[in-house]
Amino acid sequence: MAPDANAGTDQHITEVSGTGVPIPGDDVDTDQILPAQFMKEVTFDNMADYLFYDARRDEDGEFNDHPLNRFEGASIAVVNSNFGCGSSREHAPQAMMRWGVDGVVGESYAEIFRDNCKSLGIPAVTADHETV
Repeated sequence: MAPDANAGTDQHITEVSGTGVPIPGDDVDTDQILPAQFMKEVTFDNMADYLFYDARRDEDGEFNDHPLNRFEGASIAVVNSNFGCGSSREHAPQAMMRWGVDGVVGESYAEIFRDNCKSLGIPAVTADHETV
């Protein structure tokens, strides 16, 4: 990310680049992004470990072929419609940021999720279905 050098204390993101990681599916809610059992953490420090915790593991707890397991080092999440719906937990975008997500490109977002991303400096931009 490159903050606008002329922005003063109100920084503006002018560019985000990197490898994309597809996170397919409409209506991916914050419970899927960060399961509720990890909400009891006192800080956000370990949130990256819990990102899509259930979806990224098989029944034995081993990592499966989820895109986040295959695209390690990716920094742009590519999502479908209504991403981040459900509860308003800030933990979901915190987990994404701490995993390494610098930006999100998707068809649409839940309003609170998008606002939480903005507060963390993670641009959440929209694109049509074909582009996504």
